[in-house]
Amino acid sequence: MATRVRLMKPKPLGEKTIADKLVEVVGSWKFILSQSAAMVIWVSINLSSPAKWDAYPFILLNLMLSTQAALLGPIILMANNRQSEIDRRRDIDHYLIDVHDSQILEGMALQLEHIHKHVECEDGECHF
Repeated sequence: MATRVRLMKPKPLGEKTIADKLVEVVGSWKFILSQSAAMVIWVSINLSSPAKWDAYPFILLNLMLSTQAALLGPIILMANNRQSEIDRRRDIDHYLIDVHDSQILEGMALQLEHIHKHVECEDGECHF
């Protein structure tokens, strides 16, 4: 009784998409610390320099950070959706394998039950 499990064929999603690569960079401590350092330098220069290109409320800095957030939000969602699709496919494959294994175990249990019915054991000796 040889049954086969037919796993889902993955759709070609490529190695890593641009969104995945970007999220990998943006979600790192290196990026967070370097962006924080750039903001500290930006504010320090604009507070101490006589030529202030972005004075105290730092409207230009705020605009740049808002634009960055507006662009990165959808990119992060794209990478997350792709990962969810990969996880969903993997979960379906695991489920199919579990169902197949369960069927095999049920068959083995029936075979053992059949064997047990035809075997007689007395005093440690079994006869067919």
